[in-house]
Amino acid sequence: MLTNVIEKRFPDGTYQLCYSSALSGAGGYRGEDQDSDREPNKEVSRRASVTRAVKTVFDIARSNEWDLMTTFTFDPQKVDSFDYDKVTETMKKYNRRLRRSDITYIEVPELHQSGRIHLHGVVSDPGGNLYLEPAKNFYTGELQLDDAGRPMYDICNFEFGWAKATYVDDQARSGMVVVKYIMKYMNKALDWIPEGKKRYFASQGLQRPVENRLLLSVEDDIIDEISRKADYRRVINAPFGPWVLLEIHPDERSRAGREKPGHRCKSKQN
Repeated sequence: MLTNVIEKRFPDGTYQLCYSSALSGAGGYRGEDQDSDREPNKEVSRRASVTRAVKTVFDIARSNEWDLMTTFTFDPQKVDSFDYDKVTETMKKYNRRLRRSDITYIEVPELHQSGRIHLHGVVSDPGGNLYLEPAKNFYTGELQLDDAGRPMYDICNFEFGWAKATYVDDQARSGMVVVKYIMKYMNKALDWIPEGKKRYFASQGLQRPVENRLLLSVEDDIIDEISRKADYRRVINAPFGPWVLLEIHPDERSRAGREKPGHRCKSKQN
């Protein structure tokens, strides 16, 4: 379907409008039929695939409530973390266990300077089923803190290496905090993940925004109306030209996040 406007409504009440910059009057909109005689461009197809992956992860991260931000590092004695297929196989095993415990997640791989692969993610664990213990410095025994000064925890039932977690502690900002966290690694991953391989891992059943695709002309006044009300504006470079993203955020009183389930640290089970 030919479209130049994407309208989204997120579960928290956020309204988002993303439109082709051609609608601002900087040149006419170029339809798909004008490129129909051209040879398929593999790079354009790859970039379009990358754009879809980024969009999907952003939408999922923004549409759901998360309890923890996580990092997974693999023990080289147990997993060849230079091998992307081996890492993928390992995480599939671990993620099956998370799903059986009603834990939902998004995970994105990161390529370390050493060439080894790590994963970063966000987790919703409403039943507090992860086995967590306060993380301590191996040499000093002091409690570990992340860069923002928040306490870190060891995920004790990750037997393939080492896993750390930090609670999402600010409900008013948790949506964008976790989105920025996961998208930072998502954008890095797009440059090195082999073609045809999974660019992210996500559990099923997660919420997504309600999306509506439109085809508008420069004469339509909906863009001007939303622009005047927008709380946020950003230009996005897409494979087929720049797009403009506008957001209207809900009133703070309508943001009431769900009550935290009162997670407690659990000892590792034998």
